[in-house]
Amino acid sequence: MQFITALQFLAALTAVSAAPSAPHSEVSNELSKRADIFDMDCGGETFDIQDIRSTFNQFVSVANLPNNQKPAAGTRVYPQQYGNNKGIPSDPEVVAALDAIPGCKTGQSGFKYFEYPLANPVWTGGPQTSQGPHRIISIAQNVGPGGSRTYTYCTAITHRGGNGMGDGSFRACKQV
Repeated sequence: MQFITALQFLAALTAVSAAPSAPHSEVSNELSKRADIFDMDCGGETFDIQDIRSTFNQFVSVANLPNNQKPAAGTRVYPQQYGNNKGIPSDPEVVAALDAIPGCKTGQSGFKYFEYPLANPVWTGGPQTSQGPHRIISIAQNVGPGGSRTYTYCTAITHRGGNGMGDGSFRACKQV
């Protein structure tokens, strides 16, 4: 497993944003970025660019671990697949946000979306509900058993707003 420092992550983001889009079959340890990273307001809680980058770094560092080694909130292991029971994003506001980001559009064959808790400090596991209401969303190409995915940061989402956390749906966080 390769751990990437924040400085290496920033260098990778700069290189990716300056280069033409790479095919999705790129080496799995490379980071890919489609969405620009902005400060985000998630239902009244603001996360700055560094919060989001730190969360994405944590996401990538644990994503390909066996489930029993990934951070958990009670029995919920993260990162986890995001979307309905078929892995398809279905929250209308989130679908609209993803469809506005090249490379993150919904309906792409052979890709899955993943969520990871967004918090400051970075969430690394804890009791049930410790993951809070906010998430980052990433997309990755499907791989076979034992394969390693390359994750692309897409956006941030929250359970806050609308009908509140109790309805289970997500909404897109707003760029600040």
